[in-house]
Amino acid sequence: MDTEMSQEPLPQNVSRISISLPNALLQSLDEMMENRGFHNRSQAIADMIQTGLLSYYQNDPAEVMAGMVTLVYDESRRGLMQKLVKIQRDHVAEVIGSQHVLLENAHVMEVWVVQGPVHRLQAITDQLVGTRGVSSVNLTVTSKLLPPVHARRQQDADAEEPGPA
Repeated sequence: MDTEMSQEPLPQNVSRISISLPNALLQSLDEMMENRGFHNRSQAIADMIQTGLLSYYQNDPAEVMAGMVTLVYDESRRGLMQKLVKIQRDHVAEVIGSQHVLLENAHVMEVWVVQGPVHRLQAITDQLVGTRGVSSVNLTVTSKLLPPVHARRQQDADAEEPGPA
């Protein structure tokens, strides 16, 4: 536990701040820090600030975020697979990829990796919630983004001949 302020030089991209806390809150912080395995208070507080900022930015519909949409559905439901593929294609700019795992009783858990403005990611989630045969949908986001994906130049797309890949 870092109970005293260190006077070591800080890396260039780090700033030192000072905060005052009631004793009971400080004890709770130290307990949480120990239980979660943080090495010092700075690390614990930085994690809590990051979590708070993520929650704050999730409320900005224009904020671009990456994340996962996790859904559970009944694959035996007639036409459901086609509806899910259509939703993915309708949102091809946001849905990066997917992975599915077979569960018991014809159920499937699927994870879609997504990135885009929060309002678009929420719209995908809302559309899935309203789809018959889908029993569970959850959107989890982060402010860390995927690296840029290079778009195909139009002249390359025009030169490509149709046919089997």
